Amino acid sequence: MKYLNILAACIITLMLATACDKKSNDEPSPWLVADHTLLIYIAGDNSLSGYCKENIKLLKEGLLNAPDDINLVIYKDNRDSGDGLPVLFQLKRSYDNLTNAARIDTVYLQKYKQELNSCDPDVMTEIVNTTFKTFNTTVKGLELWSHGMSWIPSSQYTPSTRFIGQDENNFLELWDLRKALEQCPKLDYISYDACFTGMAEVAHELDGVCDYIYGPITEIMGFGFPYDTMLPILASCKNKTSVESALVECVDDFSKSSSFDRFGYTITLLKTEKADDLATAVAKLRKASENKLTELSANPKAYEARMQHYGRAVVGTRYDFYDLADYVDYMAEDGDANIQAILSEINSNNIVVAYANSPYFSDGGLEKINLSGCKGLGVSIPEFFGLTSQQEKLIVCYELTKWGHKVMYGI
Repeated sequence: MKYLNILAACIITLMLATACDKKSNDEPSPWLVADHTLLIYIAGDNSLSGYCKENIKLLKEGLLNAPDDINLVIYKDNRDSGDGLPVLFQLKRSYDNLTNAARIDTVYLQKYKQELNSCDPDVMTEIVNTTFKTFNTTVKGLELWSHGMSWIPSSQYTPSTRFIGQDENNFLELWDLRKALEQCPKLDYISYDACFTGMAEVAHELDGVCDYIYGPITEIMGFGFPYDTMLPILASCKNKTSVESALVECVDDFSKSSSFDRFGYTITLLKTEKADDLATAVAKLRKASENKLTELSANPKAYEARMQHYGRAVVGTRYDFYDLADYVDYMAEDGDANIQAILSEINSNNIVVAYANSPYFSDGGLEKINLSGCKGLGVSIPEFFGLTSQQEKLIVCYELTKWGHKVMYGI
């Protein structure tokens, strides 16, 4: 199996090398203009494809208006008519020699002559490594732009529609994302323009490959992030000590955007290194509160209303995601001194650096969600999965995540 994996990696590398059309000598060269590089990884061969151009337009506006420089690199794979093959390029701000007017130049790093599966972990590894080899800067950021469904695997749904990335009928599962990024330089942050990514399971899975994750707890509509105002904030981050403050400012900026007036929003900033301690404490709480686990499993509907949920009732009759704070408070009810000590341990964990949300979120038709109980961190509750054959598969998949394995078994 080891030799097969090596062979597969070699084939992917060869495919990427032969499938791309390197820039010609008369094209501008990549320009290292700052010590902060952001790669926007657009896996857009799906129903979001039509939003790609508008998002890139906002990125260009943000780059034009930024008071500081940033190396903005985009990997784009979408199915727009006449614009469907993958491409890796830099958007570079330059100035007219006569008028000194700012403009955005496109510098192509690679033009691929054939379609790629952008949700293949080996493809992602190659794209990320190519970017940060070309732009080996102090601050490294990655944004994943696609459909998302936290840790829940594509095999749970028929037809499959989302997860941590979708390319046609191919999906990037959370654990495969971790494996892909383990082969890359460590990232300072990962930003998700993808649904349901501000979750404990995601933060824990990516501990070690990035320091922060920034993303929505609910769904996010197709028009995406307010890049025109977000990018200038990120451009102001020039060293590792300013990464957190820049991302906190992005949270605040998100809450001011009028783009979300119709549908609402959630956004959270999580520190990944705190996830393992939190998972350990939640595991201890579950072990010390077995009577509460029995209550949840026996009659989840009676307790669901007590917990902030984040929408999409697709697993049986239960929602996929709830706020961790409500879940912990329920588990710790009527606890002895030991449980109260565990609760204090959980409450003192500062995995949530900053978050913001509107009073309500609406996905445009299915449901209007009251967000009054949002505390900035989503989580799945295994006792809500149910006992049907399909739902039992979720338990198996849940245990594949680092968070799920830790909270279920304490290891």
